[in-house]
Amino acid sequence: MRFAANKAVLTDAGARHLVNQDTVLLKAAVSKRYGQIFFAVVCDGLGGLSRGELASAFLARRMEDWFEHDLVRQLKHAADLKEDVRFCLRRVRLMWEDLFAGTNDELARMGGSRGIRMGTTVVAFLMIGSQYLVAHVGDSRLYLADESRLLCLTRDHSLIRRQLDAGILTPSEAAASDRKSVLLQCIGASCRVHPDFTDGTLCRNTSVLLCSDGFWRRQRDGELYEAIRCDRAGNEEEMRHTLERMTDYARKRGEHDNISVIWLWFAAEAPEETVPVPCAARLAVQC
Repeated sequence: MRFAANKAVLTDAGARHLVNQDTVLLKAAVSKRYGQIFFAVVCDGLGGLSRGELASAFLARRMEDWFEHDLVRQLKHAADLKEDVRFCLRRVRLMWEDLFAGTNDELARMGGSRGIRMGTTVVAFLMIGSQYLVAHVGDSRLYLADESRLLCLTRDHSLIRRQLDAGILTPSEAAASDRKSVLLQCIGASCRVHPDFTDGTLCRNTSVLLCSDGFWRRQRDGELYEAIRCDRAGNEEEMRHTLERMTDYARKRGEHDNISVIWLWFAAEAPEETVPVPCAARLAVQC
């Protein structure tokens, strides 16, 4: 299936920060065998540790290198074996597990050599054809919004989320807690990382939104759905204005953290002869 896709990207240092510790990545490609490929990543460097901006940028560069080199080789290998997309994504999951574990070790060594600790969250989205894979570590999130509902496909690796799940805190107590930024794992400052993965099939007229906690923390689910539902994504300029307006809301509600978000909207099928992709960087994958 081929989608017509629009995109909007926003990343902002926030009201009280001179340095934006978030890093965003958005890529697209076309494979002769598998069709369109979309790749999006949001990394949120941890402000409570040193040099979070280096950690997030380092991981984003690793993910970009993976997309431009390792994914191409993987797709060619899968094509040679006549594997379908689901099989291919299972291999991608293993590759991401290794990438996150290796980056975690590299950041730990880099920080140790400087006498500091640095870490980052990550949420990553890869779609090949109409099949997608989501991975995350930390409390950056991914939402899907179709014509009827909003779904959060990630579950925060945070102390607050654990306490909510255990019934120790109520939602109102969690909202008022001063420990909302305490993470149970991140990449760079954890002994080991255990990413969560979700896969599925994307339907047309669906929005995909990746964001750091600075974006989602001040948004109510109903507001978020109203903002990004499919009939609100008519063109990229409107989508960008929506993200700017939501960022302003977050600031007015007291958000001081860095704010980063990628919004992709996948409309009805695109004609075979034209394959719109949501970013300037395009790769032609010959497989």
